Amino acid sequence: MSGRKPRENILNLEKSLDKEILIKFNGGREVIGTLKGYDSMVNIVLDNTKEFIRDVEDHNKLKWAQDPENSAMLVQVTRNLGIVVCRGTSIMYLCPVDGTYEINNPFIGDEEEEEQ
Repeated sequence: MSGRKPRENILNLEKSLDKEILIKFNGGREVIGTLKGYDSMVNIVLDNTKEFIRDVEDHNKLKWAQDPENSAMLVQVTRNLGIVVCRGTSIMYLCPVDGTYEINNPFIGDEEEEEQ
């Protein structure tokens, strides 16, 4: 047997087990699902996974459509994937969904003031 120590996890995802997480992959794909398992190489198993569909013309933008219940609202287009195994080397970032929210860009106002 070799004298190597077992590999330590880079991330402690224990607190996020059975909670929703968002994952963005190299290449731009984004999925959201319930974390069911992971290993020391950050290979991840998600359940009840949804993929956010990207726009055909501009792959950097997510696709939006009118809400069938309220035509004045837009909703993100998703597709259900079910159980997904995510390879750790293809994950660009991951974050828990609970406790995160979008904020306005704080630097937009600074750039406008500098130009004047």
